[in-house]
Amino acid sequence: MVTPPSCPGLHVEILVNGQPLQEYDDIDESSVPLNTITKYIEARSDVNFAVRARFDEGFLFPAGDIKFETTLDRRYEARCVIKAAKLFQAKGKISEGPTSRIGETTNALYKYRFKALDLVEDTGPQVGEGLMRDIQAMGIITAKLQYIREIRPDEAKIGFRDSKSFGEIPEKAFKGQPKSHYGGIDLAIPMKIHWLNYDYIGNGPFVTVNFKYRSLDVLRALHIIPREPTPLPIEDRPIEDLNHDETREVLRLYKNREAEALKIKKEANNKRARSGSAETAGEDDVVIVDGPSHKRRRGGDSEVIVLD
Repeated sequence: MVTPPSCPGLHVEILVNGQPLQEYDDIDESSVPLNTITKYIEARSDVNFAVRARFDEGFLFPAGDIKFETTLDRRYEARCVIKAAKLFQAKGKISEGPTSRIGETTNALYKYRFKALDLVEDTGPQVGEGLMRDIQAMGIITAKLQYIREIRPDEAKIGFRDSKSFGEIPEKAFKGQPKSHYGGIDLAIPMKIHWLNYDYIGNGPFVTVNFKYRSLDVLRALHIIPREPTPLPIEDRPIEDLNHDETREVLRLYKNREAEALKIKKEANNKRARSGSAETAGEDDVVIVDGPSHKRRRGGDSEVIVLD
């Protein structure tokens, strides 16, 4: 839940299956307007999400009618109205995606969805300008709130940007801006919609909240969240922390190591035994001099040769 410092009492969050996602600080956020805040969230592939804005009694601004606008990747836009009389409802206001008129009488909702990028290694031609613009816009959800007045019925709005899918995209196109997902929308869900028009108060939103969505691996690569510590080998963990199967595995490892050590010791002893045999078997009493070898005569008196 994000509570902008410039707007206490307002809470904005991303919901998946009705539960808020955890937010992480944008460590590179700097030189942004005081009424703007950016957080990171974890994107989960092929999952719908919604954006909720909720006010509590700590809201210091005047109670009034407010336009709640959400955009996904600067492509899909949804607007809804929070009336002053319902400003402090506990459930808040939830934006699930853009709406449109289909045909003559049917209104429909298109729910927001996270979609995984298909990144490939490619050394082919340069990426086109259109795709580069899409890439620049990927990976961000924006919520804006602005005061309005003179709320009145309006005609149904027909059409919005169609759902767009991306095929394989070369990794080089991201140029050091690691991203893992892009925003999409589901098929139309028919529903009842009240179309409204209004006039704006002021020159723009009084608060803007950005959510940059990335996979868990990318969040770790960006140092937004710490990397998981390398787990200790099972044999180095305290025995009291091991379950039954882990204890059996440790015993198996120790037995294997003992068997291996015994095998190595036996091989070393065999090598020493073979080396000793080679040294004694060759004893021949051969005396080596600078010339041919001569064998010493064993036993008996030395023969004396007299030369005339």
